[in-house]
Amino acid sequence: MKRLMTFFLVFCLAGIGLAQIVTDDGSIITANNQPFTPSTMTRGSLTTLFASDNGFAGNMFDISPDVDLQITAIDLNLTGTATTANIDVYYRVGSSVGYENIPSAWTLFSSGTGSVAGQDLPTYIDLSGNGVTFSSGQIYGIYVHVSNYDSGVTLRYTSSGPTTYSNSELSLVTNCGLGYPAFDNYFYPREWNGTIYYDTLSSGSLTTLFDWEGGGQGNMFDITPAVDLKITALDIHTTPPGVLDKIQVYYRLGTSFGHEESPDGWFHLSCGSGISCGENQPTYIDLSNDVVFAAGQIYGIYVDMSHEYAQGVWYTLGAPTTFSNSDLSLLTNCGMTGDTAFDIYSPNCIWNGAVYYDTNVQSGTPTLTVSPLSERKIGTFTFSYGIPNDSVYLAYSTTGMGSTSVPFLNVILDLIKPKQAKPTMQTDNTGGAVWSIVIPAGTSGVYVWFQAAQYSLTTNVPSSSILYRY
Repeated sequence: MKRLMTFFLVFCLAGIGLAQIVTDDGSIITANNQPFTPSTMTRGSLTTLFASDNGFAGNMFDISPDVDLQITAIDLNLTGTATTANIDVYYRVGSSVGYENIPSAWTLFSSGTGSVAGQDLPTYIDLSGNGVTFSSGQIYGIYVHVSNYDSGVTLRYTSSGPTTYSNSELSLVTNCGLGYPAFDNYFYPREWNGTIYYDTLSSGSLTTLFDWEGGGQGNMFDITPAVDLKITALDIHTTPPGVLDKIQVYYRLGTSFGHEESPDGWFHLSCGSGISCGENQPTYIDLSNDVVFAAGQIYGIYVDMSHEYAQGVWYTLGAPTTFSNSDLSLLTNCGMTGDTAFDIYSPNCIWNGAVYYDTNVQSGTPTLTVSPLSERKIGTFTFSYGIPNDSVYLAYSTTGMGSTSVPFLNVILDLIKPKQAKPTMQTDNTGGAVWSIVIPAGTSGVYVWFQAAQYSLTTNVPSSSILYRY
């Protein structure tokens, strides 16, 4: 079926921030220029946007999981004269692109109903119990169709794209809107408005408590995994509600006890942000990283908000306390205060929060770890699981992540405008190497991304903000 492109007739309604638009189905709608935006991201979810200017009966997009998962529910942007929406959700192995009007290429994997919430508000559709597993590393097309569109329910979306949305477990690329009946004319590009809720098949969590008695600019605790795992996210306890929180997370091989006020031996795990949910409520922070925490090893963890002067990490006063499940044990240590990381510690503070993790990991993949970085001090960059007895290069960027081809290494670095941090190193018999580099003066507050590379091989991309000199 021929791809349909539409022209929009926009009539500004002065003073009230609204516009009238002719949509894909030929109706005239009033678009809201002040759309609803979800205030928080929850564990096991990925949200695109709720800012519609168009709509019809369906929408297609692609997903690519980084872990095996099952879709349990979705939020949709729905309007209409009917109060109940009937939704069919289809999927296919491979991209939706090129298969928009081919019903035989798709499989119905779930149907659900929901009460229509209205323009640019989430309508929840339960899809649990469908039994379909979406495998890590595979691209899937997803098609959401309003089967009772003819009864007055419209699926709202946005006339833009294609756009990529992602977290540490799932990536989504928008595609097109569709007409009625199912697999009818499609309209490109159109951004799906919604949220995918999912369960990962190898994920777990460990929660301490949420009962604050004090607070500061950080907290330290120890973890001991019973299985190899990656930390994918945290819940933290922070106030005031509705404020954007930014955290840095560090780790060290061995206990945090006795190492509270020195950055030596600590490495940067990840940074993350989230909207505070307020007193005694979990605030979810996604942490993208590739660090594997090995079974049976003790690690110190430091959650730092020393750069966020208006907010803090809340904890409960009490002696070191152990929390555990079958995968992970956590021993609380101390609170942290002061204007910089690793400044002043207060013993006997029980961290309030949750550790989310994934046990579907591969040990021995090429890895780069970075110590906390302070201007005019030595930073340590550790490369592991590379090609033994071969050259390895350390690259950095102050611009961000992207794609840069390096032909002589036969790799594509995940950095924008990368530069080499000298010198080139030679790996040892285990494929490891370490750089000890003095961080230049005047770089406090600069954010830097790093990646190591050998021929046909690249590592993860740790990132760090350079701290003030201690």
